[in-house]
Parts: sequence; C-alpha cells; structure tokens
Amino acid sequence: MKVTEQTVAVWLTKIKQESDYKTWIQDVLSLREFLLALKQRFSDLGNIDDVIKTLPSVAEFLDVLCVRTDLLVNKHVTSTLHECLHFMIADKPKTETEKISTPWAWKHVNYLLKQPVGCLASGLPQDTLAKMVQEKVVGITATLTSQYTSCNTVALSSATMQKSADMTSAIDSLIPLLGTQFGDIVLQDLFKCTDTFHALNCYSEAFISAVEFSLPNLSIKTCILFYERWPWKFSNSFQDTILKFSNENLNNQKDLKEKITQSKIVKCCCESLILLPVCTSSLEEICELLKTEECKYDPHFMQQVFDSVLATLQPKLKEWGLETLVTNLKNFRFKIS
Repeated sequence: MKVTEQTVAVWLTKIKQESDYKTWIQDVLSLREFLLALKQRFSDLGNIDDVIKTLPSVAEFLDVLCVRTDLLVNKHVTSTLHECLHFMIADKPKTETEKISTPWAWKHVNYLLKQPVGCLASGLPQDTLAKMVQEKVVGITATLTSQYTSCNTVALSSATMQKSADMTSAIDSLIPLLGTQFGDIVLQDLFKCTDTFHALNCYSEAFISAVEFSLPNLSIKTCILFYERWPWKFSNSFQDTILKFSNENLNNQKDLKEKITQSKIVKCCCESLILLPVCTSSLEEICELLKTEECKYDPHFMQQVFDSVLATLQPKLKEWGLETLVTNLKNFRFKIS
C-alpha cells in the first residue's frame, strides 16, 4: 500500500466521521494494513522532519486515533500505533520539528498507557507497552551518557557544556512519563547519569517543577534523590508541611504524631543523612517565624507539632550522631514556649 498525504487525509476524515465501531468491523483490517504501511513509510523517510514535510496530516491522524478507544480494542492497531508514535520521538531533539514532535508523542504514549487495560488492546500485555517505553528511556539515558564520555575532567569542559542544551531538550521529553509507573525508573536512571558527570545544570526549571508536582506519586527513594540534589526545595516543602499541620482538625496529640510520622516529607528526613540537617535548620526558621508579632500560628499548638517531629527524628539523629542538632533546637524552641 502506497502512503501519501492524500491517503493519510482520507483515513483522517474516515476516523473523524465514523464514530460507531460497528461500522468499522469490515474496515479494521484495512486500518491495520494502513498503519503497517505508515510505519514502513516512516522508516523509509528516515527522520521526523521529512515525515512531517511529506505527510503534514499525519500528526492529526495519530492524535485522533489515540482517542478512538473503540478502535484500539484491536491489539494490532494499538501496537502499531505505539510504534508510529515512538518513531516521532527523538532521543536527542535537534531541529525545531523534533523539539515539538518529541514531547507531543510522549504525551500521547503517556495517554495510551494510562487507559484501562480493557480499553486498550485486549490480548496485548501492558508490560509489552511498558517495555517499549523503557527501551526508549534507556536509549535516551545512553545518549545523555555518551555526550559526556569524551570529557576526561571531573568538571565539565566548555566544549561539553555546549551540549547541555541538547541534554536539556532530551530530558524535557521525558516529562510526560513522570505521571506514569515509569516515573521512578526515569528519574533514578537520569540522576545516576547526570551525577556521574556533575550535570545538574542540564535540568530545566520546567522539568524540576514537573518532578515536584509528581513527588506525591513517586517512591520515597526517588523523592530523597530529588531533594538531596535540590535541598532548598526540600526546605520549602518541609516548612510548608509543618505549618499546614496547624490547620489540621486533629483530636489529640496521638493523632498529630501519627499524621507527622506518616508524612512523606518527614519520612524523607529519617532516611537521608543529607536532608536531616536541612530539616533541623528549617525547624529553627519556623521558630523564628513564631517569634514575630504578625505570626498567625498558635505557638502552643506548634510546640506539640515540634514535640512530635522531634520524637520521630530522634532515633535517626542518635544513630547518625547528630543529637547536638536536637539539643540546639530544643534550647531554641523553649524560648518561644
């Protein structure tokens, strides 16, 4: 089957207009054949720029097909659609078209992965789709690593630094994955890669913000890895969490302590030697806040909050030989009692 802009436009019109799956029973086979031919056409053209230039309607076609969950019940349609979308993802986007196409395609892959298994291809294992995404993540991570293998100094050379923009673009293309089950894998692999080459400068503000937004859905390990690299983010989050406890409608101190113990941000403190001193420093800053005349928080209630936080941190402070931090904090804290 020859794939041209005209044939893509015809299929686009068809999937837009015919919304009843029953009318598609006879045409699903034709759709499967067209998608296979489209995938081959992508391969023949060889790059994203030529695909978009030759087949201007293809992005809209893939976009509309992604929301036709009735058609995606066919496992062959779904798997080929995934392969077409993955072709639109550049491991290291360089051209403007690639920089637009890559996050767009990741967004659609992410959308498909979030659909209930029943809405996707029955008979197509979810782990097959997961493997496709993981292979792409591994490919991007390998690309990031290879950019730094030529640098034989601990600090980045000026020549290598010039490549950081490419790395930033590649990393940004992973943002849609942060809300999926692959978020932990993506971040842990990327942190390991960039740590090796002292390349935190390659993370854009947009990516860092996206990670922050995703933290409630990520593992404790990943949260710790993130906060250890941007400790001021931890300090802000920790202070916000502690102060929010003043608005909690809790019956007694036992409920308060349980709430604090189960807090994800407090758990991060208890498992990181780097974050624990940041935590105690943040508590001192809160103490200073409570001393101000315009402070809106009840110092007596906050005293209970402090007692519960310190009781939770005490075992780790003792284990790591940081009990002095607790003593200093207690002395400082009692001044506002």
